[in-house]
Amino acid sequence: EKIKTYEQGTFELTAVLREEKANCFGYSQLFYVLGKSIGLEVEIISVFPTHVANLFELGHGYTILDLAPDIIYQGPVFIWEEIYEKVSRSLWRLKEDNPLNDILGGYKLIERINDDGIIAARYFSYGFNEAILGRFKQAIAYYNQAIKLDPNDCTVYYERGNCLAELGMHREAIEDYTKAIGLNPNYTDAYFGRGAVKTALGLYDDALNDYTRAIEIQPDYAKVYVARGLVRFFNLYQKEEGLADFREALRLDPKLSEQFPKEIRALLDK
Repeated sequence: EKIKTYEQGTFELTAVLREEKANCFGYSQLFYVLGKSIGLEVEIISVFPTHVANLFELGHGYTILDLAPDIIYQGPVFIWEEIYEKVSRSLWRLKEDNPLNDILGGYKLIERINDDGIIAARYFSYGFNEAILGRFKQAIAYYNQAIKLDPNDCTVYYERGNCLAELGMHREAIEDYTKAIGLNPNYTDAYFGRGAVKTALGLYDDALNDYTRAIEIQPDYAKVYVARGLVRFFNLYQKEEGLADFREALRLDPKLSEQFPKEIRALLDK
């Protein structure tokens, strides 16, 4: 009851109980332990891409309990197979034609985590915190441990790819983004990350393909239009197509104009 404050980076149970605050993973671990201790059927679920919550099995269905910044969420009770469809061994996707789409829209893609996955999630959390602090080598070491325990978690490959890219290890980053996409073919962030690394390597046509694929999957992904526009305008000399991308990015998110080169802003102002 006391632990209602969200604190990024606080997930060790001793720290959660001492400080009476937690991030989503700390909160989920606490409810997992408490639930199991009183005989409840409770799981930890990974909510794509980097969130964690609890799934409780009740006598007549399931419900999701979740801690996010400034809110504790308890979802409706639902029949699992009516709402979710299996994507892979442990990955589940919200069905498009189910009656709870609006209510459970924030839980479109989830992974039901086993005991090894819980330990892997701890390593992931350590790595994620290290990456936030700019300690990319340390983050990679934790991500490596997470992958050993759960080699089918696309998010870990994506985040490790980000760290490798930050360290200038572009070929290795491409391999990780590709693994993430192999596990989740609709992983738009992985396409975007791989496109950015290919751009840095001068692989402009390949980068264009990745950016385009990300936009096909998520047409309102504004920053991808900026990235594709830069490649088109400055590297592939597709001036009109590049300007069209900048205009679409501006329509989706006017604040992105601050990221446009002066030359582009001048042309769009005409």
